[in-house]
Amino acid sequence: MKKLLMLVCVTMLALTASAQKNIYQLQSSQARSLEVISNSYVRPVTVELKIDETKGRIKDVWEITYEEFASIAGAISDRGYSDQQMQRLRDYATFMSSQKHNCDVIVSPIINISTKNLAQGCTITLVGFTANYINWRTMQDSDIPWIRIESEHPRIQGQGYVPYTRATEQK
Repeated sequence: MKKLLMLVCVTMLALTASAQKNIYQLQSSQARSLEVISNSYVRPVTVELKIDETKGRIKDVWEITYEEFASIAGAISDRGYSDQQMQRLRDYATFMSSQKHNCDVIVSPIINISTKNLAQGCTITLVGFTANYINWRTMQDSDIPWIRIESEHPRIQGQGYVPYTRATEQK
């Protein structure tokens, strides 16, 4: 009797559950909208470079210990130096020389990184001309041809310029 009562209850429950239907309503509308976007345009600033002719060509030699090398460029892998590590060393030498000579830019720097035994460090030699920014002003219409020439130049776009790097390993 209990089994029969239990069977009837389960059957009633199953029928009640299947009789209930979930009703979902969905409404979707599409309309065209025009977003109002406010843009502001800033006219670029141009500046001139004044090369310091009194100093002439500078030559700085920076001696870097292995510990300094590791803190500037990172640890060296088994495959040797990476281009990114060499670029960090070039940036370091350029920064140090610009600080030493109190200038904004080193024009046409030639940078040589050499080492006989990296455990003893390396030598970075930088040769170039010091220059400072002068005559900051908002771009004028007469500057547009110069900016256009520079933006179309293949070296600026990275199409024809590859810096010379030669990382050699000596054991």
